[in-house]
Order: sequence, then C-alpha cells, then structure tokens
Amino acid sequence: MIADVNTSKGLLRINKLKEINTRYHELGQEYKNKRIFRILFCQDVFVSAYEKIKSNKGAMTPSSDEASLDGMSLKRINRLMQKIKDELWNPRPARRTHIPKSRGKTRPLGIQGPEEKLVQEVIRMILEAIYEPTFLECSHGFRSGKGCLTAMNHIRTHFDGVSYLIEGDITKCYDSFNHEILVTLLKRRIEDQRFLNLIYKLLKTGYLETGSKSKGTFTLPKLGTPQGSVLSPMLANIYLHELDTFVMRWIAKNSEPRKNKRNPKKLDSTREIRNLERRLDHEKDPSCRKRLIIRIKQLKINLTKIPYLKQGLKAYYVRYADDWIVGINGPASKAKILKQQVKKFLLDKLDLNLNDAKTKISDMKVGQKVLFLGYELRLQSRGKITKMRPLNRPTFYKNTTGHKIKCCIPHQRIVHRLYERGYCDINGFPLAYKKWTVFDDHLIVRSFNAVRSGLLNYYALADDSNIFFRIDYILRYSCAKTLAHRHQSSIRKIFRKQGKTLNVEKTTQKGKVKRTSMPKFKNFTPRLKKVSLYDPFEIHMGRLTRSKLGRHCCICTSNDGVEMHHIKHIRKRKNTKEKQTFSTFMGLINRKQVPVCRDCHMKIHSGYYDGIKLAHLADPDLAKI
Repeated sequence: MIADVNTSKGLLRINKLKEINTRYHELGQEYKNKRIFRILFCQDVFVSAYEKIKSNKGAMTPSSDEASLDGMSLKRINRLMQKIKDELWNPRPARRTHIPKSRGKTRPLGIQGPEEKLVQEVIRMILEAIYEPTFLECSHGFRSGKGCLTAMNHIRTHFDGVSYLIEGDITKCYDSFNHEILVTLLKRRIEDQRFLNLIYKLLKTGYLETGSKSKGTFTLPKLGTPQGSVLSPMLANIYLHELDTFVMRWIAKNSEPRKNKRNPKKLDSTREIRNLERRLDHEKDPSCRKRLIIRIKQLKINLTKIPYLKQGLKAYYVRYADDWIVGINGPASKAKILKQQVKKFLLDKLDLNLNDAKTKISDMKVGQKVLFLGYELRLQSRGKITKMRPLNRPTFYKNTTGHKIKCCIPHQRIVHRLYERGYCDINGFPLAYKKWTVFDDHLIVRSFNAVRSGLLNYYALADDSNIFFRIDYILRYSCAKTLAHRHQSSIRKIFRKQGKTLNVEKTTQKGKVKRTSMPKFKNFTPRLKKVSLYDPFEIHMGRLTRSKLGRHCCICTSNDGVEMHHIKHIRKRKNTKEKQTFSTFMGLINRKQVPVCRDCHMKIHSGYYDGIKLAHLADPDLAKI
C-alpha cells in the first residue's frame, strides 16, 4: 500500500528540510543537514520520483544492459531501497552516445539505467530542498519558475547604461567538474557521509561508448558530471553557485554611484554658441543672420551628441547553466580586470578553464552585437534628437533615446536553421516540407503551427518583433506548398480555397467539425508571461496520490506481482476497423503506462492480446484508471 498525505514520512522530511534551510538562509546562516540518507528508505519518495520520470522521452530508451522503466513495481522499488540501505547498491555503467551539434561537432550524452534514474531523481529532490533557497537570483538554469526567458527579461530590465558586455565561456564545463571539489562543496551543507558516498558512487560510475570509433569501450571518469543524467543539472548549479557568489561580491565591492562630469568639449561648444548668439543680437544683415542661425542650430545639435565623462561603476550579472554574461556600466579597464579575476578564480578555486578565445569583451557603444541564449543583444540607438519648446523658457535640443540593452531576433540565424531543416532554401525561399505530405491536412497545418508558435513563444521578449514577418512568410508558404504537393495542386489554388490563414476542417468520429488554421502574425510588445510558482511538496504529493503503482492488474484484476507496462508512443487510430493491439487500447484510454500482473505483462509483449476486442479486456473499472 502506498503512503498517503498523512503517512508519507519521506516527502514530509524533504519539505521540512526546505523550510529549515530557507529560515537559516534568511538569517544569513548556513544549516548543516544531517541524517538525510534515511530519506532514501522511504517508499513514497521513490514512488513520487518514478511518477516524475516515467513519461519522459528517454524513459523507454534502453541503457547499457538494455533495461528500461518498463516493468517497474513496488517490489522492485523495495528491493532497490533495501540494497541502498545495506550500502550494497552499485550503479551500472551508462550507455554513452554522441548527438550532433552545429559546425559538425558532437555532444556526449549518457543514457542511464532505470534504477540509476530513479535514485538520482530522489537525490535531486533532496538537494533541491537544501540548495534552492540559497541559490542567487542571477542564476536561471534548471530551476523552478526560471528559464531562458526569465534570464533575458533580467537583462532587459536591469542592464541599464551598459557600455561593455563580457560573454563568459568555460572550456568543457560539465566534463571538467572536479569530483573532490564538488564533494567538498556538498560537505559544507551536508553532514551525512553515507549520502555523500552515494553521490560519489554516481559520479564515479563509468560509461560504455556506442560510437563507431570506440564502440564497447568502458571508461571510468576522473572529472565531470555525465550530461544527460537526472542529477547533473543540480550538481552543476551547486558547483557554479561559487562563481555566482564571487561575481556578485566583486560587483558589490567595486560598484560606485555613477556621476556625470562635464566634458571639456561641451564647454567649448557652449562658449562658441554664446558668442554666436551675441553676434546675432547685433547683426542686422539678413544673409549673415541666416548663416549665424544655421550655425547655432548645428552646434546645439552637436552639443547633445557629446557625452558626459562618467565616473563610478555599475555591473550586472546573469547565468544560465554554464552560459554567463556580465554588463559593465563603466570603463573598459574594469571589464578587463573582472575577466582576469574570474579566470583566476575559476582556475584556483573550481579547477575550470576560461576560454580566452570565446570569452569576449564587446564594446556596445560602437554597435557590436552579442548572441546570448539565442537572442541578439545590442545597445539602443542614441541618434534621435528632439527640439524641446518649454513654456517661458528658450528652446533646446535633447537626445530622447535611452541606453538600455535591446533583445533582438537573430533572423539570419533562424532562417539558416529553417534552411537546415528543409523549410526553405539557402536564400530563405519557402519550400514544400515533403516529409509531412503523408499526413492529413489538419495535421500538416498543426505541425507548422507548432514550429511557428515555438519560435513566437521563445522570442516573446524581442524588441524588433517586425522581423518575424519574414519568418512567418517562410513557414506560411512552406505550409501552403506542402499542402499543394500533397494534393498535386498549386499554392494559388490552396490559398484561394483555404484563405491566407490556411483554414482546414476535420470531422471527428462523433461528427464534430474541428477547424485548424495559421493565424496572421501581428506585431507585439515584449512581455514575459507570468509563471505560476508551485510548492514542490504539493507537486510531489500530487504525483504520489495519482500513482498507479500497487493497483490491481487492469486485465485480470489480480493483485499478485503487479508492475507497470510502458509503451513509447501513443497514436489514436483513425480507422476503428484496423487491427486492435494492446498499444492501440492504451491509446484509446490515453495512457502511456498501465498496471498489469507479471503473467499478463508477458502476454502483452508476446502479442497475445493483439487482435482481441477491447470489450474482452474484462476490467469494468478500466476507464477510471
């Protein structure tokens, strides 16, 4: 029987950990967390962890020993907990594969086994309760309620008057984490050696290569956290929290109020304007007066373009995972000093190397651009001059544009990505996406809408939304050409039949008409959508109460040896006369996992239930599962 809200001791302990660490952090103290290894003896924590990872895309991806989450049961969880309690559990090697990156490079990805994923998720839940209250606001990667858009919004709202941007790049960051330093950092807050030993075991677990060059090679890592593991992002945040603390302390120590000192060039221009105005008062020749007026106007306009000599320093910092950026409102010498001090800190304290070639200091005042998290950062233009006419005062000229950082859409980069995926040619001319011509019309339009909506949602903070008209044109006409290719027609006929919004209708099995279309794009104002923050304890408890682990078999209603059957994909069948497999049945009840006994599970995998009518799957309560 699974624990409920009143008996779930493990989840209650995790919630208590968060409360204590939050309270101590608010008092400016660090709490030493003790006796947390016993949380791994609580079944409810493992059940909640399983419910978190069971529907992930990689849940059914086989590990090095071909195991997956299929067949998970309470018996299997209890057996794993007992091994951990006796300190006899040893993680199995991960299966390492390489996924392609831009410019022909690859990224190593470790695929963990089901038990390893489960244990890592439990550890991640515990570490989140301990460290989340102490992470700084400048950190946005892999945290609840934060992400790329919150990082970009921080730049838009806080990076004011920035003259220089430092783009930070750490050489092979995740692969270079020193295990000894990481465990030392954990010991500051955790006083439980058995818990630390378990983390150390996971760090030292090797991996088997699956690439063609070194297939079958077993490697024991001396550095780094495995990319692709559940625990890696949390450990990376704990490790790089030291960098956040160092940079913020440097900013607090070196920041000074910004003061404007009058530029001597302004004094010279002001003096010349006064002399010309005196001459204008005594000049009577119309032609001379006209020349003097033109000259005075030109000098006043030039006067607004002469900058003040600023003193003091303000700096701003944002980090997302291993990507970080610092904005300097001050002299270039301060930016160079900070870069060198960060380089020294990373090498001496964290055993990481700053990539000098990629860590650039960009001068935003001369129009340089910085690419950060997919956005193009540039300084707002200061070329707009307005003539001011105040009451009872002489007219004057004023520079009316601000000096905030603008987040722009890198349209050439996006068009090139669309070209790589086949939506257009190298010049951005739309092409038919022939991979999707086998789909129905409404699925084609929905698929293009998904691509378009994904780009629109990510670039919701763009200050130049008009650039998106170009991207919208490519996707709209690529969709029209795909429909034309499917029906062996022309795009003119497609637009004439379905309109500019490509309105497509579909009649469901119940006779209802569903319409799908691609709405017209309109300019938008940069706006960050509010993210609802949820209490992690409530989320964990919600997963626990909804769990189907421990229920009876959905086929024969047996309670003996019940485990979870997983499938990779669910596709609801259009034609009900097609062959009804068990996966089809799961699709109809909208489930990716269902509880079955061991005997029925073996029959499912052997195809015993393929072709049997759904009505013959005898459980009358099946629709309630």
